[in-house]
Amino acid sequence: MEPFCSTDNGLITFITTNECSARCAHCLMRSGPERHEKLTASQIKDAIERITEWYDAKVVVFTGGECTRLGDDLFESIAFASAKGLLTRIVTNGEWAETDESTKKMIESLRSVGLNEMNISYDDFHAAWIPLDYVVRVWKASKGQGFSSVVFAVGAGPRSRITPETMMRALGENVSLAYDELGRPNKPAAASNDGTSYMISNSKILRIGRGRALREDYSCFRKTSDVFTQKCPYQNTQPVITPLMHVAACCGINPSDNKLLDFGDIDHCAVDELQELYHRAIHILGPGYLVDMVRECYPDSQFGRKKYSSICEMCEDLTTSNEAIQTIKKNALRVAEDIRAEQTLTGISSAGEVES
Repeated sequence: MEPFCSTDNGLITFITTNECSARCAHCLMRSGPERHEKLTASQIKDAIERITEWYDAKVVVFTGGECTRLGDDLFESIAFASAKGLLTRIVTNGEWAETDESTKKMIESLRSVGLNEMNISYDDFHAAWIPLDYVVRVWKASKGQGFSSVVFAVGAGPRSRITPETMMRALGENVSLAYDELGRPNKPAAASNDGTSYMISNSKILRIGRGRALREDYSCFRKTSDVFTQKCPYQNTQPVITPLMHVAACCGINPSDNKLLDFGDIDHCAVDELQELYHRAIHILGPGYLVDMVRECYPDSQFGRKKYSSICEMCEDLTTSNEAIQTIKKNALRVAEDIRAEQTLTGISSAGEVES
């Protein structure tokens, strides 16, 4: 399937459920306790078998919602992926860590079926639903258990009370950060004495999904020109399985029922010409190119936002707006020609750099 690219990390991501004890105001999946869509172990195993026939997978990620709500189905799925030689990761809010005993039991169960990586999500919005001591308990109980990595995903912005720094104080230790102040990846944290890499993924709050309604002062903004010229990395479009057993691209925004990101149920999934063109465009020209094109074609339109903090916000606007989708469709020839021109220029530039 054309949009998917096997990169060094080769991810398959399962949005296992939209059910969650938290109903965070910034949740990109719009999860909550009222949502009950779930994948079964049988569906997950079937999807892994089928996708690995054409995709070079290395890591299987179980996220949500809250993936641990699958119970034994999650354990069975992790064991299956591990038996196939795949690394496994869960993304959790730690809702299950009510006591030291329950936390120890869960972590032992996860390790016994082969879980490699533990990612814990926490920020101001999670704090409204999940006590801080729950996630601290997960972090501390994960020490020395044989995980390859344990990562705190902390989203923060100008208004945030919970930041990487406050999390370090709560944990009582200094922890390596995944990104520098400009959002560039730092060198991966070296493994500690117990063999595990511990890190804080210091991401920014994005106004995506339910977070679309957040005020601008929750976000950090770069220069407009920087965002509008950024291109979507190929590793962002790797196979995602939604709770409806659909194959989609990208878990950075909710792909379910998205006309350009959702390719249909796994038995009949296919990438149509418009979807393929869109993915080529965001990788080669960048989402900003398409936002500018929509505004150029409809100068009186209110399409988009006054400011963007990320190309992911652009992608959500482009893929959920009928006006934008029709604009791309009507200008498909122009987009294809600009893609070819960019590829030619990039090829010339690269050749020149090699020769020099």
